[in-house]
Amino acid sequence: MIAEWANSAKEVQLNDYYLYTFRMAKIVLGITAGHCIRQYIVRCLVANTMEKVHKEVLTKIIRAPVNKFYDVTPTGSILNRFNGDMGHFEHIIHAFIGGMYQFMHLVMIIYTILNAAPQVLIVVPVLLTYCVYIYKFTIGSMKEIHRVLRITNSPINNHYSETQNGNSTIRAFGSKKFSIKKDHENNNKNLLAQQVSFATWVWYSAQMKISSSVLMVITAILCVQNRNTTNTIYLSVAF
Repeated sequence: MIAEWANSAKEVQLNDYYLYTFRMAKIVLGITAGHCIRQYIVRCLVANTMEKVHKEVLTKIIRAPVNKFYDVTPTGSILNRFNGDMGHFEHIIHAFIGGMYQFMHLVMIIYTILNAAPQVLIVVPVLLTYCVYIYKFTIGSMKEIHRVLRITNSPINNHYSETQNGNSTIRAFGSKKFSIKKDHENNNKNLLAQQVSFATWVWYSAQMKISSSVLMVITAILCVQNRNTTNTIYLSVAF
């Protein structure tokens, strides 16, 4: 529609200015409404799924035997595992939905480039190989960091639970300072693990952004050098 308006005569462009503006506004509003509806549907599906999983997990925990489960398993470990499983399940749902959306967007881009300049797709395997290499290099560290996060989070929940249950005993023996010091130690270890986890993801994100920035700079230089010509290869790379 924009190309049709741009290729028309100057008088037609001036006369149909508001008409094409209104059409483009309708397209933008339609796309925005579609995204809002999609996000609302996804949120409803995630909320219903998480509610169902929460009920099932809570039912199994409540029905667990006292002598074989609760007597030998600290309360903090139960809470940590329960919250961890719920968060991990929600992350999987969001990652799957986001991955499907990005996959559809990638297919659309590849299809457009294939029709414009198929030779540009030769670079795609190289980029995918680089992304897979960086991902494999990072995923091992992330698994170990998540394991450390779970290990350091359990003592915090255990200490809170034991402090609440033995509050009267702690006051009777004057052990408030020891309890507070122990709580600070547990939180410091967990915060250190969180900082390492965040730093790992920042490193992975920086590698991806640096590679994409280098590609965009090269594309911009090529486009500037050939600004007087129309080359589908450069346009495909920029797209």
